[in-house]
Amino acid sequence: ETEARMEEAMEAMESGRYKNISQAARAFNVPYPTFRRRVQGTALPKKLAHINQQLLTPAEERTLVDWMRYLALSARPINKRTIRPKVVEILRAKGRTTKQNTVSRMWIHNFYEKHCADLKTG
Repeated sequence: ETEARMEEAMEAMESGRYKNISQAARAFNVPYPTFRRRVQGTALPKKLAHINQQLLTPAEERTLVDWMRYLALSARPINKRTIRPKVVEILRAKGRTTKQNTVSRMWIHNFYEKHCADLKTG
């Protein structure tokens, strides 16, 4: 994935393995303009770039994943009906809400996709 190569290229630049941005971008096959902005600090990594637009913070997502793993280990079923209220509970605890006080099917689907590996390796 491009993001992983971007991080490797950043580490290589920071360690001094490459003298300039274009060499590192070529070596790691990452887009030069994006990599240059990343090195200059004007572009954030993909997982941080839109964090203010996310429903849950990374810490809240981790809490939800841990809770889901706990349920799985306890042999309790995990489905949309169990996840939705938990997400709303997490949001309310922080004084936040969603438009209709629930989360969409697509949000749950995307959450599963994003945390698939974490949920499988309980």
